[in-house]
Amino acid sequence: MDCMKSAYRTGIVGGTFDPIHYGHLIIGETAREQLGLDRVIFIPSGNSYMKQDVTEHIHRLRMTELATCDNPHFSVSDIEINRSGPTYTYETLLTCKQLYPDDRFYFIVGADTLLSISSWKHPEIVLANCTLAVSVREGYPLERLNQETAILKDKFNADITIFTSERYDISSTVLKDKIRNNQSVKYFIPDLVMDYIRKNKLYQAK
Repeated sequence: MDCMKSAYRTGIVGGTFDPIHYGHLIIGETAREQLGLDRVIFIPSGNSYMKQDVTEHIHRLRMTELATCDNPHFSVSDIEINRSGPTYTYETLLTCKQLYPDDRFYFIVGADTLLSISSWKHPEIVLANCTLAVSVREGYPLERLNQETAILKDKFNADITIFTSERYDISSTVLKDKIRNNQSVKYFIPDLVMDYIRKNKLYQAK
């Protein structure tokens, strides 16, 4: 990463990225533009305690690198992949703070994630080390979201900001099924990523 500037407004997008798709990229770019971020770091998860049967680390890392390579504001970190044991967001944020102590971090999540963050491991550490940047789509019901935001601010002194993103309904699971069934995923997955998937025979029928 470019370290010439001493302090950045840095967005973080985490996920299994199995595979990464345009929905991930759109949320990162939208957050960068609306929140005035200097850069956005994509962090493929290591050993997720919430998901099973995840593609090998090296493939997910490489697909994320290929998907983000044409955006100078995007970069990719392997800090979770290189960590042994289960992956927890609070550890990732503490590592980021060690690496870039002057940066202000914005952890970018969807609205549904906000509603579950209290159940995460050490949510108090997560919320003490970042601004939670919540992506909300047009038409999303805000009542529950506002209630949970108030609870998190009261309980953890959380810093939460909400931004509006385009609706892009696609999931990595659906895309994997399409690839297995030889259906087109063009305009859902960047061409470089799809070339990599074909070359490495990922998501093939077993």
